[in-house]
Amino acid sequence: MNPQVIDNIAQKFGDKPERFEVWKGKINNAYSYLLHRTDEARDKYQYSVKDGVASFDFEQRIKDIEKNIVKQKKALSSKAILQLIDTYAQSDILGHESLIEKIGITEFAKKKTLIDNIDHVKLQKKHQQFLKDFEGQQMTTYWLYGPAGVGKTTIAKMLTDPNNTAILGSSRDYFQAYRGENTVIINDLRPNEFSYSDLLKFLDTTENDKMGPRRYHDIPLNLKEVYITTPYSPEDFYDETYISNRHVDTFEQLERRIKSIPVTIYFLELIQKLSASGYLEIVKDGFKYEEQVTPSSILERVEEFDRNLPF
Repeated sequence: MNPQVIDNIAQKFGDKPERFEVWKGKINNAYSYLLHRTDEARDKYQYSVKDGVASFDFEQRIKDIEKNIVKQKKALSSKAILQLIDTYAQSDILGHESLIEKIGITEFAKKKTLIDNIDHVKLQKKHQQFLKDFEGQQMTTYWLYGPAGVGKTTIAKMLTDPNNTAILGSSRDYFQAYRGENTVIINDLRPNEFSYSDLLKFLDTTENDKMGPRRYHDIPLNLKEVYITTPYSPEDFYDETYISNRHVDTFEQLERRIKSIPVTIYFLELIQKLSASGYLEIVKDGFKYEEQVTPSSILERVEEFDRNLPF
């Protein structure tokens, strides 16, 4: 094909040169532009494909072009989804809910195996860092017990960081919602939801390298604090739990692993009042350092703090 200048082309069509334009894009894009079906011409009048005249089947060519564009957009979308999943893999902040918002629940379901594998690798990496950072320290377990409605779970939530706490409470698969948090709340624990030996392993203060049972594969636990809420005192819980040999698996093994705290409505209201008055950190210290945590021990700690103020 011989190159032509615009003046020669205009002369052949008997028109003015300024009414012609050199097309520098791909030929398929030029065909689409004739009908104003390119992104740059969407606001212009949209011609029917039947308005096009050519020495070939113009209508079929436009159909083929638009079909190919749809495929390209789908391919780009798949690439973008994988990029978002890669961002999730590199992030310690982005969670499942955020990822679903970005890629949609359907794509999340399609990529579930990949995401689960990423989660497994991330948790292993996070666990190794936890073991390094928490070396020489011990996990603390708070056993909050009392009748229904006295505020056991409310107290546990007040004392924990919501951004680093998992609330667990399904006897079918307790650790399904666990994502490597340093604190867990085992909500409304009942006898025999764990075997007694598994419960003792879970609450062991001398071993930080622990695994939590999950449906498809166990999950590494990065636990610094555990809050157990239950209607049962530790003694009643032990008595109600099936144990094949109580000479081997004794109550004392449970007792030395936990800090037992009876909860009443009065205790809840006291903590709420102290929290509203700016003493929440003092309350947290009381739970952490008092050997016996009671309303009196918390009040004494608050009073001691006030006495030592420098004014």
